[in-house]
Parts: sequence; structure tokens; C-alpha cells
Amino acid sequence: MERGEFEQGSIEARPSVVYKRKSSKGLLVSTILFALIAVALGVCLAITLMQKGNDKTSNGAKSDKEVVVDSKDRSDTDSEKKILAIVTEAAEAFRTATAGDYGHYEAIKVYDTGFAFPIGDGITAPSNHSYGLISGGEGLEGVQKNILSAKTKILAGISKVLSKYGIKKIEEPAGLLNWGNEPDSYAWYKGGNIYCHASTYYGFDFACADEGWISAENKELILKLAEAYKKKENKDVGYLGVDAKDIATSSNGKYERVEAEEEDAVASFYRKKGDENWTYFTSRQAGPYCQEFNTAELKEAYAGEKCYDSKGNESVVK
Repeated sequence: MERGEFEQGSIEARPSVVYKRKSSKGLLVSTILFALIAVALGVCLAITLMQKGNDKTSNGAKSDKEVVVDSKDRSDTDSEKKILAIVTEAAEAFRTATAGDYGHYEAIKVYDTGFAFPIGDGITAPSNHSYGLISGGEGLEGVQKNILSAKTKILAGISKVLSKYGIKKIEEPAGLLNWGNEPDSYAWYKGGNIYCHASTYYGFDFACADEGWISAENKELILKLAEAYKKKENKDVGYLGVDAKDIATSSNGKYERVEAEEEDAVASFYRKKGDENWTYFTSRQAGPYCQEFNTAELKEAYAGEKCYDSKGNESVVK
């Protein structure tokens, strides 16, 4: 029942109780019902005023509604409960460091895309989900200024929370991408199977995930794709996101193909069916263009796939 609505036993729903019978019992009933309604309306008004007083995140004032737990994908494992506790305490540490001045703030949520953490040298991959904090939205410019001035306190507060759970700051894993290249604005942490990352580079974000939240099958695939990328490009890819279920078979049945998300592009890989290792083809933000499929092997692997000619007309790989 919503606040402000009355149950079926109210005067409005059952007028015969009050008006049809002219007896002292009827008057007593009506008096009691009117009193109950008055109390209910008073409680609703008080709750509304309290909510309006607390709901001020958009102008930087502190709110009692900042910690929001999204139950999506919750499994309530011990690891999940631990990470949820860590992130909840990290939210308090962030509030303390910024004195509550951080504009619009969504405290705890399950990331839809998953927090990316290291699974090998020079490669991070997204977990199925993670718990994290993000700040931003309304008034971001002012929020950012305050976060930059308080970043030492923020990271110190986060480190203190994590230390309580046996999670320590670690050296930045080699080959990973960090926006801004400002080492004092972010930090990596690890303890047991849990990875965490904090950044004050643009707004504030903090997330933790368990290594087990990437399936063994996806992890194996990502590591093989990262190896293929490095073999051709002679550098680490930094980040790849892919699901083994997305592997497709070519129209002629001779090859397998898969596309993986990079930091800002889509990477394409292929292999002969039955082979263990993959070959990195290309990364793109648009296309693919038909002229890219310029070898017999590529034409076989991608036969019949959509591509665009030099004039932007849609065609297929032949």
C-alpha cells in the first residue's frame, strides 16, 4: 500500500459504517476512524518533510540515501558479502575525506559491465559484475576540484579500510591502461582472490571484484587472444572483454572468429577450426572495410560477412 492511501476499512471505502446506523456505537467507530486517519496523515507528512530535507545530493549537501545497494546478480557468497562490506566502508571513508561535498553521488551498485582487473601480464579483463563507488553527474566540475584537493586523504582512507580486510596496495600491474598517467591519482590493491582499484583522476571511482567472477573459460580465451595480439603488434593490449559463447564459425565451416572489446575499439581474431591458437586480424572503430580482407586466408575466414566498399556501400567479403 502506498503512503497516503487508505485501507478498505476506511470511512471513504465503507461509508455505511458511519452514516447508515444512527447509534452511539456508530459515532464511536467514526471518531476512532477519524483519529486514525489524522494520525496516518500526520506520519506521511512528517516522512515527506524528512525526505525533502535529506534529499540534497545535487547541490553538494550530505544525504542519508547515499548508500544504495542494487541486488542485481547478488549470490550472497562469502566473497560477495565481504566485498559489499568493503565498499560500504569505503563510501564512508570517501565521505569523511571530502567532508560530504561531492555533488550527485551514487554510492553502491553492481556494475553492469564488470570491473576489469589483471588476469596476466599486460592484460585486464572484466568480471561478471563487481561492487563499486562512483561520483560525478551534476556539478562535476566542482566535485572534481574538491576530489583533487582531497585525493591524498581519499586514497589514505581507502587503504585503511582495505588493510582491515587483509587487502594491501600493490605496484601497478605492468602494461595496464590508466587514464591521465598520474600515478598519485590511482592505486591497485590485492588480498587473496580480491582485486580493488581506486582512482581520483576524473571524479572518483572505486571497485572490487573476486578473481573467480571471471569464468575459467573466458579467462583462458582472453589470455590466448592477448597473446595473439602481442605477437603481431609487439605490445600488450591492456584490456580485452569477450565471452567464449560469442565464438562464431565461418560460413564455410573452416574457421572460427571472435570479436573482443578493447579500451576504445573492437579487436577481431580468427583461427582454423581445431587449432588452439588465434591470429589477431585488426582493431577498428568503424567498418569493417572490404579492402581489409586482402589475403586468401582472410577471405575464407570471413566469407559472406558484411563489409563496406570505398564509397561506403554495403557489401560482403568474397
